[in-house]
Amino acid sequence: MMMDEPAENKVRGTYYESLFKTECLNRGYNVSVPEGDYLGYDVIVESKGGLLRTCQVKGTRSLDPNNRWTVCLTRGSGRKKPLAKVDFLAAYVDYPDVRSWYVIPRAEIGSVSSIKLYPANPNSRGRFESYRHAFHLLG
Repeated sequence: MMMDEPAENKVRGTYYESLFKTECLNRGYNVSVPEGDYLGYDVIVESKGGLLRTCQVKGTRSLDPNNRWTVCLTRGSGRKKPLAKVDFLAAYVDYPDVRSWYVIPRAEIGSVSSIKLYPANPNSRGRFESYRHAFHLLG
């Protein structure tokens, strides 16, 4: 059965959310998932100190010729909505040999509709590279 693009995107988003929840649990964080998808965040992470952090989870397989991965920060179908006012963006680069999580504070992102990530370049000075695997920021 072939899926249309919105259905395929929904499946892929659910996959990324599952990966993020698993990564958080492996690191000792408790995770809650809201019922429905209308709240603007995908996951609530309880820090080791008891604080609750809202996270929007996004993933990408979109590699450009300059070895940059683009993460689209808009959500919704038809009319695009900007990234919600969450505490963190959890962005996953889903590409063989460079699979990487970025845990980026929402305040660092601003109002852009997409960001570029460079996990395959160890010398990158990309704006968000310091947030690669930065799960400690949740705690």
